[in-house]
Amino acid sequence: MDIKNINSEKIKSIFKDNEEIKNHIIHNIYEHYLDEVGIQTILNFLKVEDGMNFKIQHGLTEPGVVDFSKPEFNNPDESEIEKIIRKNKIPYTQEQIQTRIIQYFLRRLAANIPNDKILETKSDVINFIKGYEMAFLYDYLIPIAKKAVAENKIRKNINKLIKEALVTVHAKRQFEERFLGQRLMAVGFETTPGQYEEVGVYKINDLIIDELQKRFDILSKKSFPINKDYAVKVLDININPNDINYFEPENKPAYLKQKNPFILLNDSVHDSNGNSVYVIIRHGEIVTTMLVKNYVKIDPNKMRVDFIIKDWDLIVQNKVR
Repeated sequence: MDIKNINSEKIKSIFKDNEEIKNHIIHNIYEHYLDEVGIQTILNFLKVEDGMNFKIQHGLTEPGVVDFSKPEFNNPDESEIEKIIRKNKIPYTQEQIQTRIIQYFLRRLAANIPNDKILETKSDVINFIKGYEMAFLYDYLIPIAKKAVAENKIRKNINKLIKEALVTVHAKRQFEERFLGQRLMAVGFETTPGQYEEVGVYKINDLIIDELQKRFDILSKKSFPINKDYAVKVLDININPNDINYFEPENKPAYLKQKNPFILLNDSVHDSNGNSVYVIIRHGEIVTTMLVKNYVKIDPNKMRVDFIIKDWDLIVQNKVR
């Protein structure tokens, strides 16, 4: 029999015959770890070792005591440790967590049984077991718990980048569809508040298109504070009434005399009307574009933003704070 097997048999014998060491492993080791590093580090360790990160992320855990599907779970008798367990979405009770830690301790203990020196006496065996307590904590449990924290940080950063990229791509596609992909847009007048009458089609000239593209690209590359939302006026589109292809040319003089003098672009697909192009920026990212009537007073509440920026120079000169 080789040295490791000899030592293994001696350790098994100690577990079988020595109630003190058995109770120490079952009860004291976990409590010592809890005091030493806290429940959060222990949970982080289990998230990696039990594959919890993947299960939690994909909703594969099956809660035992607490129903994690209820966001407002509130138990007045809940301990601080139980609260931390619940917030981490770990489907274990405290007793189950303790059992899992002991299981991992024993597995690693067995894997690290000396194979170069026989544990001669009972004292040698007990000293090895107690000595491995700290080795398991600092060489195994804590490093793996740190790995869980690092994985979560990387995952959050990746998810944030993906979300930001998708939002920006959507806003860019929307902008291109509205203003770059179609040079001909319906135009009309606001007859009464919220009611519009289309009178013809207007071709947006290349200079306007180029300027819109240029300014959108500038906004896409700018850094905005993530704790504030902005509505930025990109450009006014001044429509020359004489350049409109009227549906009823004979009525052109009457339109110009009797209707609201402000001619608006009418984007019926996106239910947007106006003669100013605005971009909405939330959490530092462009989320949408819209047409706004430049003769109507707009305020941050209506736009659901913190600030409205009408002066393009503030953007160019990086004065947005």
